[in-house]
Amino acid sequence: MRCVLIQSGSLVIGKYFAIFQLVKSCLVLLLLFSNQAFCYESGDIIVRMGYANIDFREDSGSVRINDALDLGELSVESQRTPLITFATMFNEQWGVEVLIPFSPFELQADGKGGFIDGLPLGTADVWPLAITFQYRPFEFQWAKPYIGIGANYTFINNEQVNENTAFSLGMERIESVDADDSIGMVFQVGVDFPVTHNLMINLSSTHLDLNLDATGTFYANGALSTISGNMSLKMLPNLTVVGISYRF
Repeated sequence: MRCVLIQSGSLVIGKYFAIFQLVKSCLVLLLLFSNQAFCYESGDIIVRMGYANIDFREDSGSVRINDALDLGELSVESQRTPLITFATMFNEQWGVEVLIPFSPFELQADGKGGFIDGLPLGTADVWPLAITFQYRPFEFQWAKPYIGIGANYTFINNEQVNENTAFSLGMERIESVDADDSIGMVFQVGVDFPVTHNLMINLSSTHLDLNLDATGTFYANGALSTISGNMSLKMLPNLTVVGISYRF
């Protein structure tokens, strides 16, 4: 019996030792790949694809009817979406990146405080186009950090008002809804972790300013009225992306 137990124990130890050796070998191979000479060159094109968590941190003004009656403020729900960016390098340290969303960010606006507290107010499609100049102050063999600053121009369309909420507020018919496009700053910090000479794992976080000014007209008691709202969406630092980078 004792011999059997010793033999079983030896098999278990041997099994875990084999797994340890396999993991160790994989780590060594990864380090060999990532320790290859790696530095960006002028003309390099980098495509980054990832999944973003967008945490809108709004600073809302009041929602008003005819610039008089204060209904409350606005809040926006967070969301997740795929993103793709394209970058090119001017030299080893400087480059420029363009952000293009696969699909629009759908803003779901709800009431906060006042008469509209907790009510779903409406939605809008937001298409942010951002250009960021990036600088790489230093680098390691296993990590390529960068910072960036730039600007964004955001297109807003497909504005929709929640009809049930509108009727509950006494609106008989929505005549029009319009939201202005927005211009704002972009601040970014990120890092690429080389896996091979061209393939990298990317982590980044972006602060993107978006100002939303919306105006709508509606009929109530047979008269045409105006409803307006203002909201400054401070995505700080809330556009957080996890993905891969590939250098061409």
